[in-house]
Amino acid sequence: RDAETPEAAAPATPVSGYAWDDRDENEARVYISFEEDELAGVAAADVVARVDAASWREVSLDVVVPTTRGPRRLRVPRLYDKCAATVSVKRAKVVVRLRKAEPAAWPQLTW
Repeated sequence: RDAETPEAAAPATPVSGYAWDDRDENEARVYISFEEDELAGVAAADVVARVDAASWREVSLDVVVPTTRGPRRLRVPRLYDKCAATVSVKRAKVVVRLRKAEPAAWPQLTW
């Protein structure tokens, strides 16, 4: 599997739900929950999280998580603003930290 391209993990089942919070002026977080056994053996390095920014209005997030039941994908086509993504895996949850390009509050995750 090519870890650099989420498409390499396709076809992936879409993630049915997630939560997010505007942590502070520098970071927002996206939380993707799974069943406890789905992330067995999955490390942060196994999760592909890519932010693409065609312009300040066209910023997307693509996250592919390899689970024991097959790959799962979260695609957010229009993020609120430019950012960089890092990932951590904690028990049955994948946390995507979105480091904002400029300090500011995000009233919403998407446009």
